[in-house]
Amino acid sequence: VQAPRAILRRPEIKALFCDFVAGGVLTPQPQWNPSLARCGAFAETPSFFTADANETTLQCIADQHGDAAIARIPLPLVKRSSAGVQFTPPPRLSDPTGLPLVSAIIPTKYRMDLLEKCLTGLATKTDYPNLEIVVVDNGVTNETFMGLIEKASRSFVVRVVEDKGSFNFSRLMNTGVSASQGEVVLSLNDDVEATDKGWLHQMAGSAMQPHAGAVGARLIYPDGSIQHAGVVLGLGGTCAHLWRGLDPKTALSNPYVMSPSNRMAVTGACLAVRRSAFDRVRGFDEAFPVAYNDIDFCLRLQEAGLQNFYRGDVCLIHHEGQSRGTDDATVSKRRRQSVEAAKFFQRWADLLDKDPNFSPAFDATREIGIAHDANYAAPGDYTLSLRA
Repeated sequence: VQAPRAILRRPEIKALFCDFVAGGVLTPQPQWNPSLARCGAFAETPSFFTADANETTLQCIADQHGDAAIARIPLPLVKRSSAGVQFTPPPRLSDPTGLPLVSAIIPTKYRMDLLEKCLTGLATKTDYPNLEIVVVDNGVTNETFMGLIEKASRSFVVRVVEDKGSFNFSRLMNTGVSASQGEVVLSLNDDVEATDKGWLHQMAGSAMQPHAGAVGARLIYPDGSIQHAGVVLGLGGTCAHLWRGLDPKTALSNPYVMSPSNRMAVTGACLAVRRSAFDRVRGFDEAFPVAYNDIDFCLRLQEAGLQNFYRGDVCLIHHEGQSRGTDDATVSKRRRQSVEAAKFFQRWADLLDKDPNFSPAFDATREIGIAHDANYAAPGDYTLSLRA
């Protein structure tokens, strides 16, 4: 993290913005994010401009000089008595793309009740006519399963691919994609339930943009609290879901949860990607059978020059962990998770402190976006005199 004086010595810099304390609460900011800016997320952010800058807003600076002319100071230089203007979620973005064939790949094994909700959501709560389903059977074949497949087949093309090996999400996804035909691939957990008819139009539209890598959605628990609003590197030593567990009312006023914006990574529980991009990075890495496979996939897409995107305006329900159980349920699972974490760290250690969506003011041990107290001071030489 660069200190303010070092930032100001960079000739391209025309504006700075910073964290702030409002009503006694520390409000950390991410690095400048054009997608968030277009949604008005930086409207209340304290900003400072160089003497030769004619513009008076961050957006004007970006329009005139480019995004590189704006830098963040991860320190609360401003204190306010109240939170200021309440953020209003923006209208849903429109991504006209035509209707590319979308192949939803759904690995499944145990919970037929959850698979039924997933398939029903696709059949009755998804207004997308060009959809095929590939269910990857990881050892579940029975009368109930076949009945669900037969029922789903009345609404769209359904293929069943058998893979009876030990659970390996990466292998199951790669197997499913190989059996599919869509221009857009949708990784979908069997415990994810659609609730909004237009969601797949938005996901497919974003995925079809030429610069797009992985596209993720806002996922909520059945009680409405946040399960996924993008993955942030640096939490818990590797990565985690920032804002996980945030209550619905607070989430609604949080621009980083509700607005579409770039992310380093998104969860594979609901992830859309062009087939050409999937093939470009050779799919999911089977060295990550359970954990980190989706994050590794996203980072390899980014490494290939693509941008991963979070659709905060698209929402589905995630009954997380019910179809497979939690990762720390047994000693063997904990051992496996530690092995995968070590592999992930070895491959991506250089990126773990470089996520532009993570503020050093956040408590890195928490996933809910809890900040340090209002007296937090970032390390380094952060002494800077700024005139009001």
